[in-house]
Amino acid sequence: MGHFCTTHFLCRTVKHIKAKDLLCDGKFFDATHDVGIMHPMLEMTGGKFKFIDDIIYVYNRLNPLNDHNLRLYRQIYLGKFIASKKKYDALPYNKTPRRNISNNAKADLIIISEENPQHLETMLDSIFLHAQSLGAVSLLLQSCNPAQPSIKKQQELAHIKTILKNYNAIKFLEYTPDNFKEILENTLSTSPHEHIILAKNDMILQSPVCLSSCIKLLEDTYAYGFYLALGQNTTHTDSLIKSQEIPVHTHLHKNVYLWQFQYGHQDWRKPNNLLMTLYRKKNILNVVTRLNYTCVDTLQDLWNEWQFDYENIGLFFKESKAFSLTNHAKHVVDKKTDHKSWLKNIFGENHDV
Repeated sequence: MGHFCTTHFLCRTVKHIKAKDLLCDGKFFDATHDVGIMHPMLEMTGGKFKFIDDIIYVYNRLNPLNDHNLRLYRQIYLGKFIASKKKYDALPYNKTPRRNISNNAKADLIIISEENPQHLETMLDSIFLHAQSLGAVSLLLQSCNPAQPSIKKQQELAHIKTILKNYNAIKFLEYTPDNFKEILENTLSTSPHEHIILAKNDMILQSPVCLSSCIKLLEDTYAYGFYLALGQNTTHTDSLIKSQEIPVHTHLHKNVYLWQFQYGHQDWRKPNNLLMTLYRKKNILNVVTRLNYTCVDTLQDLWNEWQFDYENIGLFFKESKAFSLTNHAKHVVDKKTDHKSWLKNIFGENHDV
C-alpha cells in the first residue's frame, strides 16, 4: 500500500473476521491488535476504500504505555505474523451483512444408541431437565439381527420402546449395518434447524446449558464446534487410561473459552465426535455423506481421518456440561467415590437413580 496509512473505522466487514485469525500461539494478539483487525477488513473491501487527507485521528506516540515503547520486538513480530496470513477474499459488493442469530435459535439432537436402556433413560432425563432451546430429538437404535436373534437384545429393545412412551416428541428409528449411513444422513438432512448435536446414548448433561447462546457464540467466532463434554476439568481421555493436558486456551465470554485444535492432544485434537458437541449441520453433512461406514465406530474413525484445518477453533465451558455416564462410573469407582450421589446432585434427591 506504499505510504498509505489506515486508522480505525468500523464497517460490515469486521463481522466476517474469523476468531482463529486473531490468534497467535493459541492466544489473542497481545500487541498490534489494530493491524490484526485492519488487514482483513481492507482485504474484504476489495480495494473499495478512499484516502481522507484531512487529519481526523491523532495518535499519542509519546504515551509510555504504547506497545512500541513497551514491547517493540513483539509488535514487529506480530506485524510480520499478521502480514503472512492468508488474505481474505473480497466480499461481493451486494453481500448483505451477516444475519444476527436469533435468541430463539435451536439445535436438534441425534442420539445413536448402543443398547443399554438404563443409560438412555438417564440421558433423556438429563437432556430434558437441562437443555434449553432444544429442537427436534431423534433416536437411532440398531435393530435385532433376524438371522441371529438375541433374547437380551429383544428385551432391551422392548424396554427402550417403553421408555420412549414418556417422550412422545422423540423420533425413533431402527437401523441395521446395511442402512445405518442412509438413515443417519437422512435424519441429518431433514432435521428442521441449522445446528445439530450428535451424541451416544451414555452422554448426560450435568448442568443447564442454553443452546441458543452456544449457537450465537459459535457463529460469531466462526468456531468449528461447541464441545459440551470438554472443560478445564477434562483431564482424562474417554478411555480413562491416562491423563491428558488441557491445551493453550483463551477466555472468550463469561465462562466460555476457545482453543485451536493444533495445540490439542487426544480428546482436544479430535474435532469430530459423538460426545454432545454442537455443530453446523451443513458442515457435518458435507463430510459424512462422503464417507463409507456401516457402524458408529467406523463413522468416528473415518470422520476424524478426514482432512481438517487444525488452525480452526473449538469452544468449551470452563467446566464441562456433559459426561460419559459409562466412563464416569468407571472413574469414580477407581476413586472410591459414590456414583449415585453424583447422579442425585444432577437430578435431585427425589430422582430414582
